[in-house]
Amino acid sequence: MVPALMVHCLDEIDLRGMNEAGIYRTCAPEKDIHLLKEQLLHGRIRAGEMNSYSVHVIAGVVKSFLSSLKEPLVTYTSRELFTKIAYIDDDTDVQTVVCSLVPELPQPNRDTLAFLILHLQRVAENVACRMSVVTLAKAFGPMVIGHPCLDVSGLEKLRSVKEQHKTMEKLINITSDYWNCYGRYMETAVTPVYKGNGSSTKRTGFFTSPHF
Repeated sequence: MVPALMVHCLDEIDLRGMNEAGIYRTCAPEKDIHLLKEQLLHGRIRAGEMNSYSVHVIAGVVKSFLSSLKEPLVTYTSRELFTKIAYIDDDTDVQTVVCSLVPELPQPNRDTLAFLILHLQRVAENVACRMSVVTLAKAFGPMVIGHPCLDVSGLEKLRSVKEQHKTMEKLINITSDYWNCYGRYMETAVTPVYKGNGSSTKRTGFFTSPHF
């Protein structure tokens, strides 16, 4: 249950953006991001039809979409439990806790989280992207982990931000084998993609748009 927008955008970045240094650091024009986002949300552009858009615009759409959700992928009610992994040093213990928490998320959140993290792992592993796990955690922590519901200030706010980044970092470092349990593709599924008078096919997954 991953939104079509996320599937199309992350697929396109995997295809064209893995040689772009700082793919999630570089800013793109807001008007271009807004235009593409609206087209995707309203089904006016399909997979394979984003070649005219810079991958930085597409990356901007990903961040804009996640930021616009009513709550982060890790829901407000789950945040406190998830952020406990920020203070666990042993990787095996971290994975044990995550394995107990992720299935409790709403399915759209869980599937989208897995799909996103698998993508971020590929970005981190690609030297040309120059995006470390730490850098990606800082970029996506606010959208995935979020902030406490209660207003905080001063040292408590600083602690919350560090906790957010560290939690996201540990989620990215969880083995891809685990996330693949939720985010795997049905590689054999295809759907027609028509262009002009011709036609072609493109793979699709079993993901559907969730009700965020």
